[in-house]
Amino acid sequence: MGDTERRERKLVKDYGALTFRLRSDRPREDLEELIRLKRAQYLRTGHPGAPLFDERYAGLLQHLLDNPSPSCESVLSTLTVGSHLVAAHLGMVANGVLHYWFPVYDEAFSAYSPGRILFRQVLLAASGQGIRTIDRGEGDTQAKRDFATESHLYFRGLVSTGMQGRLLEWAQRVEWRLTNQSR
Repeated sequence: MGDTERRERKLVKDYGALTFRLRSDRPREDLEELIRLKRAQYLRTGHPGAPLFDERYAGLLQHLLDNPSPSCESVLSTLTVGSHLVAAHLGMVANGVLHYWFPVYDEAFSAYSPGRILFRQVLLAASGQGIRTIDRGEGDTQAKRDFATESHLYFRGLVSTGMQGRLLEWAQRVEWRLTNQSR
C-alpha cells in the first residue's frame, strides 16, 4: 500500500488533483474509452482475439451498464486527472461481491501504477457501498497478492460418459494443456 500511495502522491504532484468515482458520472463515454484502452492493451500483450474486439461483447457491456438490476449491477469506476481518464474498471456487483472484470489504464501513466491506484480507491470506497468482497478472478499476479486478504484454490475437472463425452473430454484436455504451456 505504501508504494501505491507514494505513486499516487507523485501523480498528483506531476499532473494535478485526481478524481475517483466508484460509479462513473459519464458512463457511455468512459466505457468507450475503457474499451479503446483495453483493446490497445490486448494488442500490446499479444491477445488480438480477445473478446472486446467483437462489437457484440462491447455492446453487451453497454447493455449491462444501461440496464442495472437490483440483484446484479455493472460498476464502471474511473480515475481521472483533469478531463483525462488515467485508469478505469468495469465489473459487476452481486450479493456484496464486486467481480473485477476489465481493469485498464492509460499506458502514458504506467510509471505511476494507475491500475493499483484505482484499485486502492475502489478498495477504500467498497465497504461504504455494501461491497464485502472483491473477486479479481483467476490467475496469480503480484498486484493481486499485494492487495489480497485471502485466496482460494480451484481445480478444473470434467466428467464425461459415452463417445461424445470422451471426445469433449479429449478436446478440453488439449485446450487446458495448451493454455498451461503458454503461461
